[in-house]
Amino acid sequence: MILLTTIFILLSTLALENNSNDTHYHVIKVIGEIEIRQYNKLLYVSYIPKNEVDRSNSFRKVANFIFGNNSKNENISMTSPVVMKTYNKYEMAFIMPSNYSIDNLPKANSDELNIYEEPGLVKACITYSGFSNAVKEQKYIKKLQLILNENSIEHKSDFEVLIYNAPYQLLNRKNEITVSVLL
Repeated sequence: MILLTTIFILLSTLALENNSNDTHYHVIKVIGEIEIRQYNKLLYVSYIPKNEVDRSNSFRKVANFIFGNNSKNENISMTSPVVMKTYNKYEMAFIMPSNYSIDNLPKANSDELNIYEEPGLVKACITYSGFSNAVKEQKYIKKLQLILNENSIEHKSDFEVLIYNAPYQLLNRKNEITVSVLL
């Protein structure tokens, strides 16, 4: 069992290290530390934790899908960022590469996974570095809210945490908080 866990962790980190970074948005406007972005339509595979926030377990559930545990036994390139939707029990979501659509993406073998499209949205974003945790995330959510309020930009409460780097990467880490805005 320990050997299988070790192999899984190594494969997970290799997948993150060699991730595919599709451009999912374009910047509309910069206001101080934040960007207002127009996102493309995105295709997600996600898992919603049943009880408490368990990032490792949630990651593993979705990672199994891209490592071939799907209806076509197909390996799928991992893209970054990994998205955690704070407004939905910290739903863990992977953005599928742009060569997939809802019609040609393999189906999930597990009914615990959700596959869905999100329409193109306008979102505000603030970036921060280092390892992300609940305290940092709340700090940057509040900072983003403050900047939006100071600039009279109406926003929803659909905050997301975006993690760009593999857990073993110690330096030059990038994380973001996003929220839908109404312009």
